[in-house]
Amino acid sequence: MDIMKRALLLVLAFILGISCIVSAQDGLSSKKAVEKPTIAIPDLKVESIFNSWGYFSSDTTTINTEIVLDDPNFYLIPLNVYCDIYLNDIKMVRGLGENLEITKK
Repeated sequence: MDIMKRALLLVLAFILGISCIVSAQDGLSSKKAVEKPTIAIPDLKVESIFNSWGYFSSDTTTINTEIVLDDPNFYLIPLNVYCDIYLNDIKMVRGLGENLEITKK
């Protein structure tokens, strides 16, 4: 009788282990690739771009950039600015704009 209980527990543990493995694999395979949404705002226009030198030292240079947009919408749109900076046709840096300040005039 004791052997039967051990055998039954072993079979139940085996079945439970297999079902956990199968359910974990199902969870992994059900992940779908997610694409970033593309949002078009046709009324948004760049009016001007102005650059000026900011703080600089032997290892850091700051370039301040002002981008003026014509946005007829009544709400502020959060923006990210990615840029490539060249000096004498040599690409020096690629980066993301920092300390962005968006104001509505």
